[in-house]
Amino acid sequence: MSFGHTLQKWGERLFILTLPSFTPFITQQESFVSGRVIDRDTKNPIPLVNVVLMSSAHGTSTDSVGRFAIKIPGGKPAVLIFSHVGYTKLARRISATNGDTSHHQIELEPRSIGLDEVIVKGKRPREEQFARYVLREKDLEAVKGKSVIQALHHFYPWLLPRSEPALTQSLESFMFFVDGARWEPEYLDELNPLLVQRILIWESRWAPVAYPAGIRTRYVVGIDTK
Repeated sequence: MSFGHTLQKWGERLFILTLPSFTPFITQQESFVSGRVIDRDTKNPIPLVNVVLMSSAHGTSTDSVGRFAIKIPGGKPAVLIFSHVGYTKLARRISATNGDTSHHQIELEPRSIGLDEVIVKGKRPREEQFARYVLREKDLEAVKGKSVIQALHHFYPWLLPRSEPALTQSLESFMFFVDGARWEPEYLDELNPLLVQRILIWESRWAPVAYPAGIRTRYVVGIDTK
């Protein structure tokens, strides 16, 4: 074998050894879980059931016919917690592959409420019964000197992130009303927080008729002043 032929063979081997290795890279996608929550005995739908992803602040609630939809991390099991006054809390383990969509029917067991669990108070105003979050004057006293947006940051950081442009993007899914009048988010800094009496936050589908939500609106915020 000639010296040139041997050199060529060694060159081919060296080329093979130095080829980059490619490892498949699989990105984790979110999975979409939807379903319906019903009474175990009557089979009737249950509205306003809290549906929360365990070990996170991510959650939603059922609509007027018991339907819900929530995103969970794909590729690994997740646990959803279903809770409602008058029913036994239920934890359901759900497995989903990346990008998968699954539908589930959840049955909650009714439970009796003992007298020691009942605290008699004045009836909550109707608009508060359907609000997901409520801030009253005594709550706002804890954040004196802060604007309305800063107060929402303080109490609900998972709703409104502090950093830009994440904040700007999040505000696009909110619609604000002050004493029933529509306000753009950029004008909220002009509102004196000391004059705010109550802040109510509804998911758009539960907002009162007086607060019409836009198509892309996820939350409606009603601000009442003194």
